[in-house]
Amino acid sequence: MTHTAPLKEAPDAQDTASVSVSDSDLIASATVKWENDSNYDALSTGLQTGRFGGLSSHTNAGEAVVEVLRRCNWPVDFRDFAAAIPHFLPELNLNSARGILRHLGFETSEDSLRGRNLQHLPNGSFVVSASEDIWFVAVGDDGRFVLRDPATGQERPIRQRRLYRCLRVKESALKPNATSWSGSWISNTIHRFAPENRTILLIIFLSNTLVVIASLSVGFIFDKVLPAKAFDTLVALLVGIGILLCVDLRLRRIKSRIIAQVSGRIEYIVSSTLFERLMAFPLEMVTGSSASDQMNRLKHFETVRDFYAGPFVAVIFELPFVAILLAAMFFLDPVIGTILLSFVALYAVVGVVFYPKISRGSRELGQLHNECMRLQEETLSQRHQIVARGLGAVWSARITPRFSALSQARHRLDAIWRILNSLITVATPLAIGCVIFVGALRVISSDLTAGVLIACTIISARLLSPVQQALLLAVRAPDLLNLFKQIDVMMRIKGRHQSGHSQLAVGLDHSGIAPDIHIDSLVLRYPRSVTAALKGISVKFDGGSFICITGEAGSGKSSLLRAITGQYSAQNGTVMIGQSNVNQFDTRMRAKLISYLGHQSLQIHGSLAQNLRLTKPDATDAELRAITQELSLLQSIEDLADGFDTRFSHADRHRFSPAFRTKFAVAQILLNSPKVLLLDEPEAGLSDEDEAAILNAIRRRAGQVTCLLVTHRPSIMRQADKVLLLNAGQIAFFGGHEKLQSRSA
Repeated sequence: MTHTAPLKEAPDAQDTASVSVSDSDLIASATVKWENDSNYDALSTGLQTGRFGGLSSHTNAGEAVVEVLRRCNWPVDFRDFAAAIPHFLPELNLNSARGILRHLGFETSEDSLRGRNLQHLPNGSFVVSASEDIWFVAVGDDGRFVLRDPATGQERPIRQRRLYRCLRVKESALKPNATSWSGSWISNTIHRFAPENRTILLIIFLSNTLVVIASLSVGFIFDKVLPAKAFDTLVALLVGIGILLCVDLRLRRIKSRIIAQVSGRIEYIVSSTLFERLMAFPLEMVTGSSASDQMNRLKHFETVRDFYAGPFVAVIFELPFVAILLAAMFFLDPVIGTILLSFVALYAVVGVVFYPKISRGSRELGQLHNECMRLQEETLSQRHQIVARGLGAVWSARITPRFSALSQARHRLDAIWRILNSLITVATPLAIGCVIFVGALRVISSDLTAGVLIACTIISARLLSPVQQALLLAVRAPDLLNLFKQIDVMMRIKGRHQSGHSQLAVGLDHSGIAPDIHIDSLVLRYPRSVTAALKGISVKFDGGSFICITGEAGSGKSSLLRAITGQYSAQNGTVMIGQSNVNQFDTRMRAKLISYLGHQSLQIHGSLAQNLRLTKPDATDAELRAITQELSLLQSIEDLADGFDTRFSHADRHRFSPAFRTKFAVAQILLNSPKVLLLDEPEAGLSDEDEAAILNAIRRRAGQVTCLLVTHRPSIMRQADKVLLLNAGQIAFFGGHEKLQSRSA
């Protein structure tokens, strides 16, 4: 795919106005435009080469995304762009392009316009062909509006009367990662599909209308056509009824397709947004729950898709038309209408009687299920200790009664559901039977015609179906509403440093921030812990110095590094970097300023190049080679069959040696060019040569990067500017290594 120049947009009346500017302003404006165009070109090149997303993209959709951003003057942020690209997506298509734009703060909505109106589309909007190729409205060489392919530059004329499928692009009122909504997040999400909902309501109205017309037609056949033996009229009516049924079937298919599309998009929005919120939560909010528990909760939240894809929405949309059908029944025959109204009231009474029982049973079952899941998780996590102490049989005997109680609660709830289903199963044919019986009596007494009775019978079946489903679903509504409330609560929790924009927000250059660290009276206590991990620590690390931190296990070494990163909120005290409190930093600003390597390195499913670029998405291939060469990794990577494109997952990452993984992780964080470097015992499994490579890389950055390294190795401590010794969360010593040795002696 060859890169083309940016598309020429339609002229704007405001653009034709002449303004007086100085030469310096023109030069500055031209410089900014050149820099912006260069950044957009870098995005395009990155997509083509696989720098973003892991796989090279040669589709029209990839170039279209860049063109939308260019036309909307999106301030290029390589990290945001890289985060929006799907991970290892085989090819970018229209749906993935819309997802990327949504992540970047742009909403897309479908519309249909005549060719003569395409020029009035909002800036950044585009036209989609039948094969889902993307075209933009541009001005051709002859001054006329044309459609242009953003990838090839190919042009095609616009047919003035043709109806085109368009996607309007507008900047979202709610920015990505925003945490405030007016009203319920769920209701706002569903409201985004208001046009689709209106279409579904219209389809249901037309479908019910067709049923009434078809029913009356059948009644007319029995009352008028058959007695008159009008064969031609009969054939015409049957053909008409057949057409009505075909139209109704077509409407149902359209409704099913719309519901499937909307439910799929809702599932994507809910699952991706909830995962983003979970990742934005402060660590103290999530460390108390296991990863499996958090995943189960996310899967539970994703069942909100069933609200739309399942019978809930269908019943909600159908219920308003029950009143219309009842009115039609009263118009045809008040007696039969009264019978049906009585059965609707009977359904309501049954629901009122069974709702409390099912509600109590559901709560009991949920509580017992959660308790059993917790017992299972505790047992599996302590399995080795339980088996080693010979407590397997004892522990099994202790938890078996809870599983028995769970089984009994499930049996009781199932029994109630079976009774309810039986009543409904009996009530529906009973209602139809009553309609037929009473109608037959009225036909015999000449108060009703046979044709009207047949029409009433057909309409009755259509009328009772949504009422029956509504009764079965009403008892589940509280669980669904509770799920909605949980999601809304989760969406309203402000992730740390996500909601506010301080003076140290994203986009501010961090080069002017001094890398000295000043800690004052720092107290840190982990959630559910009685003892503080850090107890009033006060210390200052000079900017650009190399500090080693040592101490016994549990002395607070790792806790100190985590406090500096801002991962955990301190109960008291401050951590200052330069003249700024670390809590002032926006999440991404803090990540750019501070690089942290814990006991486990960040290595996710993807290629080596992708993993290196996690900290710097716009890193060039030359930068990747330079940083790996500095840490003596380049040759090892080039010896692999696919080099930097070698893929690995979390499960098979152990095929790389511990030394390789450690040096790779160090290369990853050094690529970010941080001001503060925090390393938590990175020397594990390293040879002397590997250790020397890492220390040399740190020394090369002396004076520019403040490095705090947790270690127990005297060989590393001897090379440090100072050593900090911690004991039970307090400072036992801070000074040169020689003084520490003499103190120990």
